[in-house]
Amino acid sequence: MMSDSLWQTWTHTAASAPGAPALLDGVTGEMLSRADLTERAMRLAALLSADAVGGRTVAFAERNCARWLALSLALNHAGAAALPLDATLPAAQRQTAATALGAHFLFHWEEKDPRLESLPSPQPWPVPEVCLVKLTSGSTGQPQPLFFNASQMLADGRQVCATMDIGAGDVNLGAIPFGHSYGLGNLVLPLIAQGTPIVCSNEMLPAALAEEIARFGVTIFPTVPVVLRGLVEANIDPAQLRSLRRVISAGAPLRAEVAAAFAEKYGVRAHNFYGASETGGICYDRTGEATLSGRAIGTPLAGVEVRLDEVTGQVKVRSAAAVTSGEVVLPDLGKWNDQGELSLTGRAVPVANIGGKKVDPAEVERALRALPTVRDAWVGVQTRTAAKGGDDFLLAAVETTAHRDEILRTLAARLPTWQVPRRLVAMTQLPRNARGKLDRAALEKVLKLPPVAEVLNPKL
Repeated sequence: MMSDSLWQTWTHTAASAPGAPALLDGVTGEMLSRADLTERAMRLAALLSADAVGGRTVAFAERNCARWLALSLALNHAGAAALPLDATLPAAQRQTAATALGAHFLFHWEEKDPRLESLPSPQPWPVPEVCLVKLTSGSTGQPQPLFFNASQMLADGRQVCATMDIGAGDVNLGAIPFGHSYGLGNLVLPLIAQGTPIVCSNEMLPAALAEEIARFGVTIFPTVPVVLRGLVEANIDPAQLRSLRRVISAGAPLRAEVAAAFAEKYGVRAHNFYGASETGGICYDRTGEATLSGRAIGTPLAGVEVRLDEVTGQVKVRSAAAVTSGEVVLPDLGKWNDQGELSLTGRAVPVANIGGKKVDPAEVERALRALPTVRDAWVGVQTRTAAKGGDDFLLAAVETTAHRDEILRTLAARLPTWQVPRRLVAMTQLPRNARGKLDRAALEKVLKLPPVAEVLNPKL
């Protein structure tokens, strides 16, 4: 049986309590009821001809606000698929990005005359009944489109809410981008499916986030590790976060020491959450114990089946929220512990061949993260050209306040020579994308700077 569209699901939710809050603006304090959001979506729908956009993809770029949700609902009402672009993408680059992703139209937000720009993208949809296009993170290359129908999207939101105990009476802090898989599953779909209101935030500074949490009585806080670390380190009155009952950390495993410091300071635990654009939510630490101890990422969400490839150790997922009805194989590597919890051990990346010895970059990453002065680390493999010997070497970036020479000396005392990166850059903060994940493209650019910005291991 075909599931309701997102628009139909929303109208049922809105009709159940039209005056209930749907969105609160973190800057102005404006509150939109469910009826208000429906009215805004209908006004936008009047600008969209179903004959023009039905069966087509419409790209748009917008920060977390009522317009984002109203347009997404209006597009679904018109039978079109929404393709949310990164809101930080400069206006001059949006047409190029939307065209490259196969969008048929680009929506422009001119205040007095919102309009659709037709793009040279004649391709039909690859699958029927698409309602939304997710983009992969692009951390290892250009973002790629993933096509989802309403049944898949709603399954993700419902599995997240059931596992994390998120209800209509909660208040979600919407600081992670709505258009990313994390934001869709933890913010947008809980609102559409059950009416969980969102405080629309575009803040990343700890003090501003704490103020919004206190001001609006936020109970659910989906975020990323770097934000939690900032809240630990900032001079913030713990009472400002007193309303929180669920803190969710995704994008990368939260380090145990940060989780412990956050729990001690604010009296609420952070829970690791693991998901992917292709599958939606995968695993969650229900009690927070695995996050505090650093032993694992959690157990599968309700309705999600996870197993590991017997040969490669890669994570395989079956879920009603996944982009395909079959099993999705992810590049992440994992292992199960005795409690049935999943730990992520690295990614299926090429193994370096250094002096005839095989080196797994993930193993070196773990060694770097174990150093007391290192907050985070990334290790990659570089292959020299044939003219320079054609052999591999490791390059690394670490987030630390220590000097890079100190990092190299400490690492060299713990690892054999061939596992010590040939090139290492120490940074006060590693570059991250809007999802909180390490931006590998930016890291590689940093590591390819001239020798003045690098450290060469004299032993190699």
